[in-house]
Amino acid sequence: MSVSGIPHEGAGSVNTAKKSQRAAGFVFFSLLAAVIAGLVLYFAYAGTADTAVPLLIGCVLVAFLLVIASARITVRHRRSRELTERHNVPPKGLLHALDLRQWLTLFVGVTVIAISTGALTGVRILAGDTGPVLGATAVPVAPATAPATLDPVPPGAEVAPTPSGTPEATPEPDPSDTGEEGATVEPSGDGPGTPAPGSTKYLDSEDVIDGSYSAKAVSLSADRYSRGISFYCDTATSTVLQWNVAGSSRFSATAGIDDNTDNTFGIVAEFSFYDQDGRKLRAKPVEVSVGHPAKVTLDLTGVVSLRMTCAGRDGKTDAQEDTYAVLGDPIIVHQ
Repeated sequence: MSVSGIPHEGAGSVNTAKKSQRAAGFVFFSLLAAVIAGLVLYFAYAGTADTAVPLLIGCVLVAFLLVIASARITVRHRRSRELTERHNVPPKGLLHALDLRQWLTLFVGVTVIAISTGALTGVRILAGDTGPVLGATAVPVAPATAPATLDPVPPGAEVAPTPSGTPEATPEPDPSDTGEEGATVEPSGDGPGTPAPGSTKYLDSEDVIDGSYSAKAVSLSADRYSRGISFYCDTATSTVLQWNVAGSSRFSATAGIDDNTDNTFGIVAEFSFYDQDGRKLRAKPVEVSVGHPAKVTLDLTGVVSLRMTCAGRDGKTDAQEDTYAVLGDPIIVHQ
């Protein structure tokens, strides 16, 4: 009987070892998937304030639920073991697909990953390294109207009374009356909203077709520009500003990163300019960094929409980095 029992026990040991190996492999690949998921969520949603906060809350909630699940599965494992030892009740169900140590390894590992992802997101939020929720679009400021002043009346002077009668209406001349029979009046091309040829306009007071920015004074290499725009520079696909420049002949500005911008060591911002058809207005992007602004001049002949993109990167590793970029004295000249 001992001879016949030995192979049976050996086969059971082999099956148990294989089951343990499969369970360990499941735990390993589950933790690897959790690490990848945490990295993807961090890099995809921790960059802007409107998604970073929900990500932080989600990480805290997942960690809390996993702690509760770890406690519950520990209690259930112990109860199942007691039933097996006292009443010979065989273990069943998904609970025993892994042993208690493997369950705890899986849950604790995923909890640590969730806490780490949430902690990194929280640090980025506190450091102010997230993009703005909604960029402020520049609002044109109405020019101040000078108060009307009244000429003083000398003492003793009589003021002529204003007649209260209704003045007779003066007939307005007929616009079509040119003094010649059969003559037609051609409409003038210079309407009240048409800018004069050669006049300039600052883009910090213009509405954008796409994107958003803040109108503010900027400083580039100690040169202060009282008219400027500041915007979040992330990637060429997410950072876009577009203006209606129809009827303009030239665009000029000084591109750069403001001298007072934080966390800009080694960061380069690349500006690219396109027309409404996606054609590049410059063969190469304009590269700037702190202390190294660049003058930009573009020919806008035939351009209806001026589209500008901005991408931030590390100057040495070319890794993607985000920052705030500016344009000093952004001007368009009308034809």
